[in-house]
Amino acid sequence: MNLTEWKELKETQEVMLEIDRRIDECIEQLVGSAGVDPRRDSFLAGVIAALRDVVEIKFEESHDN
Repeated sequence: MNLTEWKELKETQEVMLEIDRRIDECIEQLVGSAGVDPRRDSFLAGVIAALRDVVEIKFEESHDN
């Protein structure tokens, strides 16, 4: 199975949708309480960045075999 086929799997798409939902949830939490607890703000910003890294993974064409 190559990367393109993996991305098209129903299970993969469901995981990516859940990750997107969690990103949106963290953004909502951050918008709603920004500045109240700077450590929590940093934590949420880190979670958002990490989840975006997962969603935006790009492989070089040579790995798509």
